[in-house]
Amino acid sequence: MENCVICSSESDENLAQCKDAESWARLYCAAEIRQFTPILDLSHGKHDFPRSTVKYHVTCRKGFVNQKNLQSLSKKTAESSKTGQDQPQVRRGSRDVDRSAINSAVLPQTCIFCEKPKYKPGTKTREKLHGVQEFRADDTVRKSASLHLSRHTNMSAIAANISGICAKDLISSEAKYHSSCYKAFVHIMYETDEAVNNPTEAMGNNNGEVYEAVYSFCEALISNPRVVEFKEVRNVLSDEADKLGVVVTQSQYKNLLRLISNKFEQLVFLNYQQNKVLMYPSTLKLETVVVENFELKSDVANQTSLDENSKTVINAAKILNEKMKYHPRAMAWPPEEKDLGTKAGLTALAQDIVYSVSNGAIKTPKSVLFPSAVKALCNNTEVVKLINRCGHGIGYNLVEEIETQFALKVINEQTLNRVLIPNECKQFNNLSVALMVADNIDNLECTMSGAGTSYRVNSILVTTASRDI
Repeated sequence: MENCVICSSESDENLAQCKDAESWARLYCAAEIRQFTPILDLSHGKHDFPRSTVKYHVTCRKGFVNQKNLQSLSKKTAESSKTGQDQPQVRRGSRDVDRSAINSAVLPQTCIFCEKPKYKPGTKTREKLHGVQEFRADDTVRKSASLHLSRHTNMSAIAANISGICAKDLISSEAKYHSSCYKAFVHIMYETDEAVNNPTEAMGNNNGEVYEAVYSFCEALISNPRVVEFKEVRNVLSDEADKLGVVVTQSQYKNLLRLISNKFEQLVFLNYQQNKVLMYPSTLKLETVVVENFELKSDVANQTSLDENSKTVINAAKILNEKMKYHPRAMAWPPEEKDLGTKAGLTALAQDIVYSVSNGAIKTPKSVLFPSAVKALCNNTEVVKLINRCGHGIGYNLVEEIETQFALKVINEQTLNRVLIPNECKQFNNLSVALMVADNIDNLECTMSGAGTSYRVNSILVTTASRDI
């Protein structure tokens, strides 16, 4: 039986061991932070691979080298050193010890900016983590962190943490980030000091009056609390600029939200749906919002402005929607002539409605026949695709599949001599086929790439003349 070097317990199960220098280096760095002597005594450093075999439980190693636990332990060590404890054997300051301890191992698989999972706006899909692949990205993050700290922005706390992480290059640390977090953090590098400190002076003459109109709108919103969409503020800025003949750049539109949030701390901003922002003052009472919401719902429920014809149309639409839900989706394959027969009274508009509402799940006769007829007349695939995008019929690929399936069906019905005799010719017993002529014909449909065309084979039966045929 062998002992685990971490928990020192004997175990009958197979113990894992360090297979390479990188695995040993991570284990040794964690032991340095934890001051774990059983591992430190095995070697003179993380670059000195031990001669004896180091074995451990896999679960013990996971908890031992956990980056979050190591970072919190390093911070506690740094804080205790700042209280006045003398450590003569340490040549560097407490901040340097903390910084080297953090960067001595691979960073956790989280965003270095927000340090938490992030979802795309308006969806339940997590935003993908990207790794730092180039040194210029590492340099950009360093410079951005310095600018945030010097200008005391709302990302100063994040910048302080990033400065500690950047003590070692982000590539070797395998740092991860969200694209949106990265763009928001490094955006400060593309702003001039003049535009940040005094954005009104960057617009030229009459700029103060333009922003004064925006400030007046915000002050009126604070004095009369309500919920408005942030685009109203942008509209105020745009309208006032047009009146005064001032040109507002795209970057100034983007910085408007941050400018107002810094100037008016009473305003609260809320992301709504996708690319929409709502703003309201913090003095807005919850009771006011509840009453307005209830009144709005009551007005919608008690709305009686619809006439009888409109109500009839709405009820009919609901009935048709329910019937289409339970309509069979499967179509006969390949569709026969009887399946594509149009029922009396079923207009083209009604077929379009059924096809569109069911998102193409219910194939109507028009949705199959119309694209096939257009393809035969125009011989152009783009026209068929346009019809499909407008919701009037099936796509070009499905048209080709139907025609191919019909061709395969004809081949399967052929006789052993691989010649198909029409039924009209078979009913005359004394009729003999004199000659059969067949040739392939390329359709040469008009396509954007030149590919995806089809061809067919035509057969002609030459028989003796008969009065009955």
